[in-house]
Amino acid sequence: MSAERRPGRHIPRRRDTLLAYAALAVILVLSVLGFVLWQNTSLLLVGVLLGGAESSAIIQDLSVALVGIGLFVLLVVAEPNLRRGARQGDLRRRFLRLAIPLVVFMVLEMLVQEAIFRFG
Repeated sequence: MSAERRPGRHIPRRRDTLLAYAALAVILVLSVLGFVLWQNTSLLLVGVLLGGAESSAIIQDLSVALVGIGLFVLLVVAEPNLRRGARQGDLRRRFLRLAIPLVVFMVLEMLVQEAIFRFG
């Protein structure tokens, strides 16, 4: 493999790796915030939809566990994806592909909570 630069090929630097891990830290913060919001949202949803049913606690716990596992898997997949993006000069697109759905998820959670508080 030659050391010369090919057109369109990105030569990674230490800064790129630091940016990849900074992006991963942002994804981690978004995931934690989304998880905390989901705990409250799921509690409200189950309370409104099922009331005092005996199965409501199990359903709420199961939904929280599933969202938690999903967010954990997202973080496990995000780390190599972001590092690869930094090496290939594609970090911004890969970061946005992960961050935008998390932000949309949190906005939807807040809208559901607000709707329940106002109308539920």
